[in-house]
Formats: sequence, C-alpha cells, structure tokens
Amino acid sequence: MLRDLLDLVLPSACAGCGVPGRDLCGECEQELSADPSVGTLGGAPLACAGPYSGAVRGAVVAHKERGRLGLARPLGAALAVAVTALEVAGPLVLVPVPS
Repeated sequence: MLRDLLDLVLPSACAGCGVPGRDLCGECEQELSADPSVGTLGGAPLACAGPYSGAVRGAVVAHKERGRLGLARPLGAALAVAVTALEVAGPLVLVPVPS
C-alpha cells in the first residue's frame, strides 16, 4: 500500500516497456523470467538469463545505470534460474557484463 501511495507522488514506469505502473509490468516480468540460455564458451559452461534486448535490456540498464533498486529482486531471480540451469557441481564464477 505504501508503494501505491508513493507512486501517486513519484510515479514510476515499467523498466521494460515504459508503461506507467510498477518497476516491471506483467508482460515484461514474464519476458524476464523466460527460460535461460545455456551453452559453453571455450569449453566452460555458460548461462545467461535472456537475450540482451527488450524487457531484459531495459531492466538491466534501469538497475545498473539509473539506480532502480526495485529491479534487484526480479533480476536476481532470473540470474538464479540461469545459474541453476547450468547443473554444474562445484564452484561457479559469475562474470558481470557491462551494460
């Protein structure tokens, strides 16, 4: 409820498509939570939460460059799904990618 009241004073828009409302609209949240891509790079397992376009790109840029901290939870959830999809037993290295 507090979030809704704050939105009256400081309205926000979806980071993915720009429609007025929450940090991510339902459609963009679904795009962000789509199946991750898994493969290899130089023999090392590789996963990404999604293609760097559309709602995914919008959410990453809004979080990393515009300080939209409310996107940390959905982005973290997408990252967790991607890491889990690797099915690797042992240590993992997460490599940040510049936006």
